Amino acid sequence: MLIKKKLSNKELLPNTFRLFFAKFRYLKEIQELAIPIVLQKKNAILMSSTSSGKTEAVIAPLTELLLTERWLPLSILWITPTRALVNDTYNRIEPILKILSIKVEKKTGDFPKIKVIEPPDILITTPESLDSMLCRYPIIFKNIQAMVIDEIHFIDNNYRGDQLRILIRRLKEINPDFKNYLLSATISEPERVGIKYIYDDFEILKSQEKREIIYDLISVESLQNITEKLYDFIQKEPHNKIIMFSNAKRIVEEVTYHFKNSPLWKDYTSCFTSW
Repeated sequence: MLIKKKLSNKELLPNTFRLFFAKFRYLKEIQELAIPIVLQKKNAILMSSTSSGKTEAVIAPLTELLLTERWLPLSILWITPTRALVNDTYNRIEPILKILSIKVEKKTGDFPKIKVIEPPDILITTPESLDSMLCRYPIIFKNIQAMVIDEIHFIDNNYRGDQLRILIRRLKEINPDFKNYLLSATISEPERVGIKYIYDDFEILKSQEKREIIYDLISVESLQNITEKLYDFIQKEPHNKIIMFSNAKRIVEEVTYHFKNSPLWKDYTSCFTSW
């Protein structure tokens, strides 16, 4: 009688596990749940708290498939609701994937160019930029194998969600077999959302892990006031990442510029995102 051993997630990711997870003591719950599902090429909704490793839970197994099955460019499409999140995702995964000789590019109004003849393996973009590309260069999506929609709760139930659903249908006409992965910290009705954006059977993967986030509310009396309070907040105790939400993009850009030109920038990995 032959007994087949169940492989661990580390064994399932021989090319990518070390690069994405070696610096962590253990995999997060959402990563344990998602890795085998993505490797089986099943559609899925990933639900877990902010900063719980959803990005790595999807990109690591997708990269493993890209390498082992030799997917052609452009094979992975990553959609985020804002330009800031495009930049954040790119900065997180591009240095890792570059080690594997996987080409990652971003496409937004700030980075409008894309090589149509030699597209990247992975493209990170917004719904609006995807719309533009589908109108002008639909042929570059002929090899798409997976589409990831990050922070789906920001897009659903408004005109951008309607736009994205139409774009997904157009992509399905080019290549009907690609898989969909929806990522969110808060979806009240995942079944309804999945039906709207996936159009096929899908798994709902929900983590119960909680991650404490230390936060503070800062008055917007002036830019000087914001930066001084941010300095105080950072110096209270060590932080690996600072996320700033603001109701004005201008404030985020000014604070980011200020920190990039300050000594503190060298000591902290900071991500500023407008809200």
